[in-house]
Amino acid sequence: MEKDNLLMTEVTIQGRFYDMALYSGKLYLWGNDQTLHIYRWNKWMESVVFSDLPIYQYALSTQFLSLNISNLAPFLVKEVVISPHMRDFVIFNHTLYLITDDGFYSLDTDQAEPHLNKIQSGSFHLLSLSEKNRMILVSNETGVYEYRSEQQKMIHWDDTPTASIVWDNHHILQLDDAKQPLQLLRFHVSKKEPILLSKVSKDQLYTQQLYSNTSLLQSHRKEETSNLFGYLSSEETASLDSLLEIVVVQNVPHPYLSTPTLDENSLYIEESDGLYLLLDDKPYLIAQQDYQKYRTFYKSRNYKHYLHYLTRDTLTILIFHKRT
Repeated sequence: MEKDNLLMTEVTIQGRFYDMALYSGKLYLWGNDQTLHIYRWNKWMESVVFSDLPIYQYALSTQFLSLNISNLAPFLVKEVVISPHMRDFVIFNHTLYLITDDGFYSLDTDQAEPHLNKIQSGSFHLLSLSEKNRMILVSNETGVYEYRSEQQKMIHWDDTPTASIVWDNHHILQLDDAKQPLQLLRFHVSKKEPILLSKVSKDQLYTQQLYSNTSLLQSHRKEETSNLFGYLSSEETASLDSLLEIVVVQNVPHPYLSTPTLDENSLYIEESDGLYLLLDDKPYLIAQQDYQKYRTFYKSRNYKHYLHYLTRDTLTILIFHKRT
């Protein structure tokens, strides 16, 4: 991704946080591993006049906005307190699914008084939702599971202790603590049901060359636009909406995935000794000591151009656009 015409809005929220997500116009913000606050994110965004903020020239054109968590109080929907300690969560079909220290739960936050519904006991540490809406639970003791919400059933695909996974369409690459491959689970989907075809051992996996698909520059379909940036002169009559489009943020494909191709219209991030935004001539670095965890929303329709990361006492939200 070239940094020319790339525009970044940086929103910093001061406070102590454990985890976060955006879904359907709401910000889900865990103050700790037992307390969830839900805010009307879209309403707050409408209340902020981003066009009044100056644009600074750093590694890329940037707008800055800093606020305290107390500034979001008027937009609070509800507070939810749970007894077990949350480890990871995803939101799917307006239901919050979470892993705690004693198992896997669902939580309907739209209820007046939300309560946990225990789906299965177990020692899990990671949840992953694919673009195909498959939900995987990862255990560093008992391997890889899948929860099929339509049938409300759990499938145990493999018992190899696993630290994390990477999706390759419907296939699942299991990784160890060093993010090295353990094995690849290959699937076929028939009538919306996944079928495990084979387990490819790490000895049969090879690194692949990354390719950039320049043809996408010609056929790229314009996504939703925004008027967060107002740097045109008053004499110009062109609409900002017609000049700005979102920039999708996603992780660099894992080198062991089959024929990974880079979309030149996306902004890729890579985690090694820090979090790197891969710009054309010089990566934009978020140093490792400057964040505890991060989230992208590549699957989301409305927030795929967002990158969130947490530090000890702040939540930073990066929003990316570019000029057409």
